Amino acid sequence: MNYCKKCVYPISAVGLSLSDEGICSACEAHEVSENSPEADWGRRKEIFEDILENRLSTKKEKGNYDCVIGVSGGKDSCFQAHKMIEDYNLKPLLVTYHGNNYLPEGDFNRDLMRQVLDADHLVFGPSVKKLKELNKFGFYKMGDMNWHAHAGIMTYPCQMSVRHNVNLMIWGETPYDISGMYDVDDMPEFSKRTRHEFSMRGYEWNDAVEDKRFELSERDLNWLKYPSDKDIENVDLRGLYIGSYFPWKVKEQTEIVTEKYSDLVVYQDSTIVKCRFLQKIEEADRFGPTQNSKLFIKTQ
Repeated sequence: MNYCKKCVYPISAVGLSLSDEGICSACEAHEVSENSPEADWGRRKEIFEDILENRLSTKKEKGNYDCVIGVSGGKDSCFQAHKMIEDYNLKPLLVTYHGNNYLPEGDFNRDLMRQVLDADHLVFGPSVKKLKELNKFGFYKMGDMNWHAHAGIMTYPCQMSVRHNVNLMIWGETPYDISGMYDVDDMPEFSKRTRHEFSMRGYEWNDAVEDKRFELSERDLNWLKYPSDKDIENVDLRGLYIGSYFPWKVKEQTEIVTEKYSDLVVYQDSTIVKCRFLQKIEEADRFGPTQNSKLFIKTQ
């Protein structure tokens, strides 16, 4: 197996290629993006605003939500929502897929978004019994017990966009090289192909149902069905990665949302507590896989 000399990603990853120097195409595209001049980002911002104006002007229901944003409660999705609300005065519908793997700090941060961002927020979580089956399915099929979480966050917001007749989804970091993007000017949008080949690892809900080792039925996984082409066309749905139009600076973005939202005083369990928004996301990321492993072992 060959790996990128910079990021150590394997060449087996979807859409990647290695240069003669052993650098993957994603790293090369990222470097070009990082070194883009301010004037180029100004051009990209104008493109985004032109698309946004088109989306708002073609809304079928003028009083409806302006966009749907898939959120986890972490630093990135919080920044996405913050930017759309603060910079563009949009009315988003926040949508969360709950994979039953949040630490208490993660639960706290996720649920606080509705309050501090003054936004409507839908949180959906499948049956815990079925999640255990999906953990096993992901482990046996691809060695990834968290497959259902990738699948859920890339599917359920799409369903909600169609159900609520919203023609725009906002995503965050640009998915280098998973949408045929070998040039930063390609600016790919979210697509059925991106979801299926990358987030879903090439599997769909029916693969889990057809494998009789797992106690899963079609009605257990209705939330995992991607909307039909006809439904997407009827809504005229588009999904934009804001990382294609604005510099994606994780450290700076984390500081922005932490400074703006972490000093609030809120009520929790009838006790005034200082908001710890985003404080322990790193711990949640670090310990999450361990919890998943224990959950899998317990079901055997």
